[in-house]
Amino acid sequence: MTVLIVPRLTQGGTLRLDLALGKGVKTKPTPSTPDPCTSLGSLCLTQEQMKRGERENTLLALEWARWKLYGPGGAAELLGLKPNTLAARLRVMGIQRPN
Repeated sequence: MTVLIVPRLTQGGTLRLDLALGKGVKTKPTPSTPDPCTSLGSLCLTQEQMKRGERENTLLALEWARWKLYGPGGAAELLGLKPNTLAARLRVMGIQRPN
């Protein structure tokens, strides 16, 4: 068994690749194993909820930046995106600056 230690990616300090690659002990979920989305409630989002959240977050950043897309204090900087990436996402999302 190979064990790779990756301090930045793990909290416990050990990353078990044998388990991630399906070479470790295999267990089947039991009927008593809770559905993670049900047990986590709002922490487990559907794809549609994630898209809606991304759109709302983008709009919030645009409003915070007063619709300035790039440069210091711009929405792209707030979101950690390149200005061209933000512009492309706005087109895909159908977001246009209000009059």
